[in-house]
Amino acid sequence: MHSNKKVCMLTFDDGPSTENDNEILNILEKYKVPGTFFYVGKNIEDNINNLKPLFNRILENGSYIGNHTFTHNKYVLKTNSLVNEINKTNELIISVSNELNNEYIPLRMPYLQFYSGIDSALSKLNQDNFIGGYLSGDWVYDKYGKEEIIKNI
Repeated sequence: MHSNKKVCMLTFDDGPSTENDNEILNILEKYKVPGTFFYVGKNIEDNINNLKPLFNRILENGSYIGNHTFTHNKYVLKTNSLVNEINKTNELIISVSNELNNEYIPLRMPYLQFYSGIDSALSKLNQDNFIGGYLSGDWVYDKYGKEEIIKNI
């Protein structure tokens, strides 16, 4: 995941969803491209007994599993809560996939939040795989439509 070049990442947030994520993996595999699946810890916890095949497939494809916090909240002025949620979600990801450890789990904040407290949280976690991005409006496709979402990206 580390690169000195400018790269474009295909990312998928808020899962896991075994049905949707397997469909996405079919497309990624067809075009031989990796993606990063940023998972919410609560969603992992709710489906933990069914996720090992999905996690294995993601990693075998050359894709990544990332941390999208435990509850997908807004964390301004809640640094301790953020640290606890990142740790808890990393532990869940690791418990499903024996191949991963904290060093290789990227983090994406819900709503692409960035504020001064995040640096403090990342420092406490010794976490440097912070992934940003752009809000395209894809979660409200009916409102924006394909052309507007492409324009936003």
